[in-house]
Amino acid sequence: MSALLSCMIFLPVCQAQVAPAKSETHRILNGEALDIRVLGEPELSGTAVVQPDGRITLPLLNGVHAAGLTIEQLQGELEQELRQFVAQPRVTVVAAGMAEQPQMGIVPDALRPWLLPDLWPIR
Repeated sequence: MSALLSCMIFLPVCQAQVAPAKSETHRILNGEALDIRVLGEPELSGTAVVQPDGRITLPLLNGVHAAGLTIEQLQGELEQELRQFVAQPRVTVVAAGMAEQPQMGIVPDALRPWLLPDLWPIR
């Protein structure tokens, strides 16, 4: 009976400390890779990267706004957009992390021989 009493006392405390799921609080960022699956439509599924303008591109859908939305909001947006092509689309979106950015470096002008000043005397 004491175990039942302790569960009744501590249960509200434990429930109050449960953090919201990541998908409820996570906002999609530019540069983020998203794994998007359309149930029963493998040709419409794939990975999309959020472009600098905040949009993603999928087969049949160009320029769907994603940055700043939650996962659930984007799923709803994609389902709404796909209704013109698929009857009752079911979309699943999973944040796959940040897309790899190409490595870029700066090469000093001195290392580019075609930019070296003319070393011959001027006549």
